[in-house]
Amino acid sequence: MLPLLWCAFHVVKSTSNLFLGRAVDRFGPRPFLFFGWLLYAGVYLAFALATTAWEAWACFPGLRPLLWIDRAGGENAGGRTRGERAEGACVRLVQLRHRIATLPASLIFGALYQVYGALTAFGWGATLALVAVVLLAG
Repeated sequence: MLPLLWCAFHVVKSTSNLFLGRAVDRFGPRPFLFFGWLLYAGVYLAFALATTAWEAWACFPGLRPLLWIDRAGGENAGGRTRGERAEGACVRLVQLRHRIATLPASLIFGALYQVYGALTAFGWGATLALVAVVLLAG
C-alpha cells in the first residue's frame, strides 16, 4: 500500500506546484507563507489526532502543498527582499538554512514521538507552526 500512498503524494505535489507557483508569482509570497503555516498546523494536528491508518493516509497528501508553500514562498520572499541580482544566492541561503534546521527538528520530533507519543510530537509541530504564523503576522 505504501507505493499507492507515495503516488498520491506526488499527484498532489504535481498539481499543487502548477497552481501555487503561478499564484505566488502573481500575489507575492507573504499570504502563501501565512496560509502554508496555518495549513501545516492543521495537518499536524490532524496527524496528532489520527487513530487509524486510513486517517493518517487521509492526512498524508496534505503535507505536499504545505511543504511547497513553505519552501517556494520562503525562497521567493527572500529573493524579493534582497533584489533581483541576489535572488539566486538568497534562494540557496534559504535552502541551506532549511536543510541545517531539518536535522535537529527531525531528531527532536523523533524523540518526542518515541518518548511521549504521536499527540505530543505532532502537537509540538503544530504549535511551532502557529508561532510562525504569529511572527509572520507581526
